[in-house]
Amino acid sequence: MDGEILRNDRLKRCFVAARSARESASIASLLRDRGIECFRPEEIVAGGSVSDEIFGHVAQADFVAASVRGGITTNVAFELGAAYALHKPILLFSASEADFPTDLRGVYVVRTDPDSVDDTAHDIDRFLRHAGDRVRSAAHETKSETVADFGWARRRAAALHQLRGAERDQALEALVSDLFTRASASVVSAAGVSDSGADIIVWLNDLVFETGGAMIVECKHFGGGTGSVIKNKQDIETRLVKLVASSDARVGLLVYTHDRPLNRLGVSGSGNVLSLPLEHLIDTLEGGNFTSLVIRHRRRAASDLGMELASD
Repeated sequence: MDGEILRNDRLKRCFVAARSARESASIASLLRDRGIECFRPEEIVAGGSVSDEIFGHVAQADFVAASVRGGITTNVAFELGAAYALHKPILLFSASEADFPTDLRGVYVVRTDPDSVDDTAHDIDRFLRHAGDRVRSAAHETKSETVADFGWARRRAAALHQLRGAERDQALEALVSDLFTRASASVVSAAGVSDSGADIIVWLNDLVFETGGAMIVECKHFGGGTGSVIKNKQDIETRLVKLVASSDARVGLLVYTHDRPLNRLGVSGSGNVLSLPLEHLIDTLEGGNFTSLVIRHRRRAASDLGMELASD
């Protein structure tokens, strides 16, 4: 296994669920390498209520790791249901979207082919880091908490209007990266990850907990007239929809600027893709409302899709 193993001091106990003992043992081995105590259902000694004992072990766990590759069994469904009811973070190994309803709160999805658990080390480390941070922050969060004063970001946003061409694009991407970093997110360049044209990949603790994965972000300045701006924005949204569907990202975000006073350009998008003017992104991150905005948008999109299908 390549790379340095992450040692974490927040998530210490895990309940492991899988279709087979061999697969649960493989997952447990990776977690134990990271200093995590693991319990597997195969270790239950005969006698007593199996369901009560499993529920007890899930309740005592800091998180649950489960594999649903090839479909979900009754036993694994019960164990995941218990974890979800107890608000435990869930690390889910899945071969495809069809394996499990992945739009569930607190479920971090890792796509992997059967017998390839060893290739997911970096995903496991990322889950431990973000789920651990989420558990720690939840114990101290308050309803009125804001992230920070983002006056510095508004000054840099205003300065963008003095730039042109590639220099402006680079400055916008740098500003968006700094915004998410200031909001305690992990940010990496998307260069080399795909040829889609997206700019950065963001892991924001609360959003990872809510959606189960990363967010891929494209930053764009739109010139031209009103119609041109709206058309170009819609084209990028369409591309992001396809990118999210073909990747491990759970959300796509377009952050944009423009030089025209267009009242029609606000929050928009479809499905798991959201478009925000730069100023709106600054406001929501400063107020600590970004994750709730994304969740409301996804739920509204899902509701609209349900009504559309019902009318067909």
